[in-house]
Amino acid sequence: MIGSNRSRDDNIEKFSELEDNFFRLEDGDKVTDIAGGKCHVVIATQNGKIYGSGYTFYRHFSNCHFNSENNEDYPYELKLPEGFKAATAIWTSEKNYNMWATAVNEDGDHFTLACGQESSILGSGSTSNPNKFEKLILPSGIYFTKVSGPRRIVHGVDN
Repeated sequence: MIGSNRSRDDNIEKFSELEDNFFRLEDGDKVTDIAGGKCHVVIATQNGKIYGSGYTFYRHFSNCHFNSENNEDYPYELKLPEGFKAATAIWTSEKNYNMWATAVNEDGDHFTLACGQESSILGSGSTSNPNKFEKLILPSGIYFTKVSGPRRIVHGVDN
């Protein structure tokens, strides 16, 4: 992690390491993907779980976040909707506290899901923040393998 306890305008001279098991992974699980933005970081794991950190991000996922403390100051799991068993990739926007995840459902089909602050760039057709993951409006069988969401525009590469 670069930027621990630093202003975003500081010159960064070294990496800062997160402590072991900061996200409280299950035994044997490991980080396979990472994304972040202004004041948040999100990881995906080998076991298909999604974990996040950052209090503002926590607030925009109120219907799917979980930690035993029930507190935004601690890392939390972001639970996939019912019927989904594993996240395969994750992306976040730099500023708007939005997130996209491609996940596999119980039938083995891939879908791209989204949640976050700015509904206009989520791609789910929702006009307000649903505070939980929703499927993107994509043609049948299409999902994203990469998403870039710098601010008010989102780009995606499909399968």
